[in-house]
Amino acid sequence: MNLRASVRAIGIVVVLCWVALGYLWLHGRNIRLTEREVEMAKLRRVVADDLESLEVEVCRLAGFARAESLWSAQGRPIAAASELAER
Repeated sequence: MNLRASVRAIGIVVVLCWVALGYLWLHGRNIRLTEREVEMAKLRRVVADDLESLEVEVCRLAGFARAESLWSAQGRPIAAASELAER
């Protein structure tokens, strides 16, 4: 094998090594992005569950406020915060 063929072979090997390293870097980046995507999906589910529970709480409190409003509209006394604290 002459010198020119040896240099060409070494060049091809170097280029192939760089391609392999680039592939490994992209693969690692893809794995990290996938992990982040899974983490974001978990966070989204947690936030959606919290939002749903808060919506239920708001509906419950709105019903209580309507009941209290009807109670006071009928002229019945409403307990003050200080009276509730004493109980």
